[in-house]
Amino acid sequence: MNGEQPKQRQESIVYRVMHSPIFVAASGIGVIMMAFTFDALRAYLSLEGVIIGTAVFLFIVLMNLVVGNLLGKLHNQDFFDSRLEVLNNIILSNNLNWLVNQKYVQMIEMQADEVWAFAPELTYAIQPDSDIFKAIQVNLARGSRYKIFMPNTPETHRIIADYRRLHNFQPGQVQFVLVPHEEYVFHTIIVIYDPLSNNPHAIEWLPIDNLVAWLEMDKKHTGSMVGIGEVLIKRYLGDRAEDTSFVREIPRGTGKAVVIQQDE
Repeated sequence: MNGEQPKQRQESIVYRVMHSPIFVAASGIGVIMMAFTFDALRAYLSLEGVIIGTAVFLFIVLMNLVVGNLLGKLHNQDFFDSRLEVLNNIILSNNLNWLVNQKYVQMIEMQADEVWAFAPELTYAIQPDSDIFKAIQVNLARGSRYKIFMPNTPETHRIIADYRRLHNFQPGQVQFVLVPHEEYVFHTIIVIYDPLSNNPHAIEWLPIDNLVAWLEMDKKHTGSMVGIGEVLIKRYLGDRAEDTSFVREIPRGTGKAVVIQQDE
């Protein structure tokens, strides 16, 4: 790092000099003086010589502009790289590596064969330009299975309709379980990837305005979420956990799932 500082300072000085008003004005005056010089030399040089000299001069000016532009880009890149390094050091020094972004979630999603989701709403799953949407498409195409627990609200039914319209999947591959709104206990989106494998991942979306971020749970809390998922599946689905219904509602107070929409 210390060895790079003189280089960065040197590039910064060159960048400021080449973009200063004095340098720009001097360049303009130089061009005018060169024009007068060429005009004076016409009496002593052939037209071909003047053309060659002009071409060489224009080439030098063009190269000057190109080099200046490249130095400017290097300066900006160094600035952003230094800021990213500071952020990375903050994350590592404060043990914040549990904070993950959408690209990380996409990577985990695309590797999962089974997914359990507890979601009061679905946003990225029905946004075609999001990384998570693209990951779900890839996952469904390769046969991964989804169980999605949501509160039974009119908004949920709209989301399910959008999900079915936007994604292609086989019967039984995606199952929505609609829990009575007053019984639904999850206030944020929690997704468990490969819950029954030896290495499950549980990721929770952070419900913070103007922040797109997720947190990945440690092994202890991931195991707890897998246990909660197993309890809910047993309670709500029972021996019908593996049928091919697309949407099932849980009537109030009964705790037993009722098929309301069958996969075609």
